[in-house]
Amino acid sequence: MEMIIKTAAVGIIGTMLAVTVKEYKKEFSLLIGIATGIVIVYMLIDSLTQIRNLFGAMITEASINSEYVEIMVKVIIIAYVCEFAVQFCADAGERAIGTKIELAGRILILTASLPIIENLFNLIVNLSL
Repeated sequence: MEMIIKTAAVGIIGTMLAVTVKEYKKEFSLLIGIATGIVIVYMLIDSLTQIRNLFGAMITEASINSEYVEIMVKVIIIAYVCEFAVQFCADAGERAIGTKIELAGRILILTASLPIIENLFNLIVNLSL
């Protein structure tokens, strides 16, 4: 609960600064937005580490093929990073660039998923023989 209050406070302060500066220098407003986003992500490092450790413990405990979990984590990271970048593009008024980032994210997610798709295809082929 404490972390969300800190995160919200940083976000509100960053927003107030960006809105105030936007009247004078729009470029600095965008930089404040980017810096605020980076600070918020940095604040979440401990939470991200806990998530990573939990995934590692679950993989070890359940004897799951770590390749599949790694792919799932990559897909989640790609989705979050793309969303983060798209929102900054939208804030800067560059929706066209944001759309290209979304397309790149979808292609990268598909690429990361190829080993699972290939294994699924091989399983279907072997079952039909």
